[in-house]
Amino acid sequence: MTSKESPKSKWSNTVAQDVTKKVAKLVTDGPQLVITIVGARGVRGADWLPGKAKPDCYCEVTSAGKTLHTSQPLRNRCEPHWNEECQVAEFSKGPLEFSVYDQDARGRDLLGAAQLQPEDFLEEGFNGDVKLASETLAQAYLKVRVKVPGKSTPAGPSACFGAVVSRQDKNSSFGIRFDIRDGSHLAVLEIMAGPFSEYNATTAASDRIRAYDFLSIVNGVSGS
Repeated sequence: MTSKESPKSKWSNTVAQDVTKKVAKLVTDGPQLVITIVGARGVRGADWLPGKAKPDCYCEVTSAGKTLHTSQPLRNRCEPHWNEECQVAEFSKGPLEFSVYDQDARGRDLLGAAQLQPEDFLEEGFNGDVKLASETLAQAYLKVRVKVPGKSTPAGPSACFGAVVSRQDKNSSFGIRFDIRDGSHLAVLEIMAGPFSEYNATTAASDRIRAYDFLSIVNGVSGS
């Protein structure tokens, strides 16, 4: 005795097989890397001085000579925040190169560049700051995240922390210099001898106040 498959059953099996193939293809052909350019701090234009305009920044990601992503330019920012994600379908397993540029009418100036070596992200991914090497920037950092297949994005360092810094009397210097043009935050330009450097000397590296950090609340008062 032989059984004959009904047209409806045959159609259902065909659809199920097609869906299975598509799911398998998505898994196989999914992105090898998901890169997020979060933002930068400490970025100053090549010709920047206090009181002058801030740079129009964008970030370019390359690997093995191939451009993987170019962020949107952000105008008049020393602390640009892009939070842009790109999916990389083909990856040569070489270093990831990040370059931050200042775009103006004359062209572009390289502000700083950094690399992530494969051993820094291929196994577990990456979530943190990389220092921008530059001839014009003293201390500048780019925050990036890299997600690899089968892994969650690693937890990154806290973006905010509190600090208690006291001076001997109201006539003493705190030993810190700010850029106040942001209007909402105090951008740290320099840490000098004084209470802030003493605080840094006695606290964990992750909680130290560095040049180009922002102070958002001081004694309970925040910016407008």
